[in-house]
Amino acid sequence: WLSGNALRIFLLLEANNATRFFKKLAPMKPFILLMTWGMFFFEILFPLTILNINILMIFLIIGFAFHFMNFIIFGLNRFVISWTMTYPAILYLSYNIQI
Repeated sequence: WLSGNALRIFLLLEANNATRFFKKLAPMKPFILLMTWGMFFFEILFPLTILNINILMIFLIIGFAFHFMNFIIFGLNRFVISWTMTYPAILYLSYNIQI
């Protein structure tokens, strides 16, 4: 997965309705590695954002944009709905956590 092969293969699948723009980017190794490793670090750092509400809000906005773009590009409407419905619980936790 971290080599970028999974994302490249996914973008090239006919079943995912990816735009021609992303299908053209799929063979470009630097683009694929940037997207793969960017998502990896985003997911690794996300739990730490609960400790700072300002950073958490930035991460939630980026997360919403990511999930919304998955809806636009791939037609994954349940993807955006199911993930963003967890945001109130994450915000509640962040507001009420005591360190």
